[in-house]
Amino acid sequence: MIKTFMAVAAALAMLTLAVAARADIYLEEEQRVSGVIGVPPQVTMIKSWYKGKKLKQSIEGMDQVWIVDYGTQQLMALQPRSGTYWIAPLEGYRAVLQTALQFWGIQRKPDGAVYVPADLFKPTGQKRKIGGWNAYEVKLPVPAGTKGKMSMWISSEAGVTTNDMVTTLRVALMAGEGDELKAFFDRLMTLDGYPVLTTAETDMNGQRLVITKELKKARRLSISDDEFTVPKGFRKIEAPRFGAGAAGAPTGGGGAGGT
Repeated sequence: MIKTFMAVAAALAMLTLAVAARADIYLEEEQRVSGVIGVPPQVTMIKSWYKGKKLKQSIEGMDQVWIVDYGTQQLMALQPRSGTYWIAPLEGYRAVLQTALQFWGIQRKPDGAVYVPADLFKPTGQKRKIGGWNAYEVKLPVPAGTKGKMSMWISSEAGVTTNDMVTTLRVALMAGEGDELKAFFDRLMTLDGYPVLTTAETDMNGQRLVITKELKKARRLSISDDEFTVPKGFRKIEAPRFGAGAAGAPTGGGGAGGT
């Protein structure tokens, strides 16, 4: 059951598609997890800053701020309470984040090629307003071995474009241009807008688990490079092995973890 929960959580984490491309972007997304198996309901705010090939993300309630710099190929984690930080190469974390794509039904073939399901984004014909934006729904494949449903509500009115979404998701997933995930990004480009609400539902031992992420704020603004540096006075510590540190890795690359 725990594996099922982590599968859905990772899948939803991958749906934290964020924006930026031609301007710096600040995002706020609210994540809700329904109570299940003695765990109370949770509401968390995820804040993200995007500038070029850099991402900074903080998750409410966690003493960890993540900074991804695709240009320098480094992942940095700040721990504000203790005033410490560590730095590690992206490669190990990239593998963990991209593995989470399997929860969308995306798999690697024996030759290393990526298999993208034909029904990855299937329009349902449903439309509604979310956060004041007109949106339409698309269904996604559910994680293998689970019962439930997954969907995204897409809007072209949130002030961010499909191209923005793909550009910054590459940063969050630590994926380069023209790599083996090209088929996945090409499929994303068929959407018209940005996901303003994502929902994953599954059955866990007879209990219904629901995880949602909803866009609350998206602002284009000028973000200083200082936002992606180590604050003065912080002390460097040894980086954990990626298997241990990945539990709180940035979402969307939103990663795996953070949920």
